[in-house]
Formats: sequence, structure tokens, C-alpha cells
Amino acid sequence: MRIVPRERLGTILAAVPGVPRVVAGGNYATPWSALAVLDAAVAEYRLFMLNAQPGVPDRDGVVLESPFVGPGVRGRPGLRYFPCRLSLVPVLLGGALPPDVVLVQTSAPADGTISLGTEVNVLPAAIEAVRSRGGLVIAQLNRQVPYTYGDAVLTLDQIDYAIETEARPRYGATTPPRRPSRSSPRSRTRRSGTSCETPGASSDSSSRTSAGEEGPGITDLRQAG
Repeated sequence: MRIVPRERLGTILAAVPGVPRVVAGGNYATPWSALAVLDAAVAEYRLFMLNAQPGVPDRDGVVLESPFVGPGVRGRPGLRYFPCRLSLVPVLLGGALPPDVVLVQTSAPADGTISLGTEVNVLPAAIEAVRSRGGLVIAQLNRQVPYTYGDAVLTLDQIDYAIETEARPRYGATTPPRRPSRSSPRSRTRRSGTSCETPGASSDSSSRTSAGEEGPGITDLRQAG
């Protein structure tokens, strides 16, 4: 791992050929500083995130991709949505949607390692996929990120370049769960697909593997568009 200034990181990212696919940490662990460097340096790219929060780049040249649509990308024109169970997202990243760059926010180094902190999810799989094809892993080192263990721990040689920040991670306000409406009886629960829909695949639910339940709350959302 090499710690570089933001200007140097921008030069490195600008040299990535074509229209790269960039996987970035989502939820409330987005590496915002590294993402800003990317957005300033690369004219066109595809941004793959889970549950992206407000602040995601919104301009021509940025194609947003997600199997879990967050408030930062919901309703955006051109959003590429891939219906997929979380457990199958690594399959997408290892095959149909291979990443060229992975951006993660991590803790500060400790004993030759860093930690992904509060957001692990599919990031280890994304790092494995991008390293297998010679892509880049970029870390935003942040002393405000807690050092967590298990799959969150990365060795420094898994990271190509890093920038340093000390920004408090953003956390969203919590709201009480909403009860399903009485107009949505349990009898409306239906079977739904669990396999990922990859580019070019049919959006017809009959083409998916049936192996899961869709609750009435999800049915309401689907019918509401």
C-alpha cells in the first residue's frame, strides 16, 4: 500500500483505460473523499454501490448501478438496477459485472493491517474480483473508523493506494419501522425470484429461480412503482 496525495491519486485514476466500473462502499461507510477524487479525474465511469446515500455523483458520464437501491440514487435517470440477493452479488462481481477499481473506507493501519470498519458486506468479494483481473484497490484511511475484526480485516498488500482523512463517518437518522397496512393481507404474499438478473437477461419474473418469499410491504412498493 502506498499513501499518496489526492492529486497523485487523481492522476492514477485518470490513467485507468476505457469506462471503468468502480465499486464503492455504500450504506454509511462511503469513502466520500476518494469518490470525489475519482469524479474529478475520470470523465466517464460506472459506479456500483449498495444502498447509496445522498451525495453520490449526479452528472452526465456517470452510470449508477446497484442491486440494492438507496436514497442517493433512487429515481435517477439511467440507473441500472440488478435484482439480486445479497449472497449472489459476489457472483455478479466475479462474472457479469467485473470491477476495475474498488474504493473502500478503512481504519488507520495497525500491525500491518487495516479494517473495513462498519461496512463489510460484499467488499471483500469486490476486492478479490478486482485483484484477480489486475485492477486497483483504493483505501480512504480514516482514524474515525473503528477497527472491527473478522472479514473486515485486510492486509496492507491488498491495497494499491491510499489517501488519508479524518472525517467523522455519516450516519443516518433512525425511524420506527412501518407496520404493513391492513389492506395488505398475508394472503397476498407471493413467490419471488432469487437469482440475479444480469445485463441482457429478461426482466420477466418468470425467468428467475423461485426460492424466496416476498412480503406484503414489498408488494405495496412494487405496485406503487
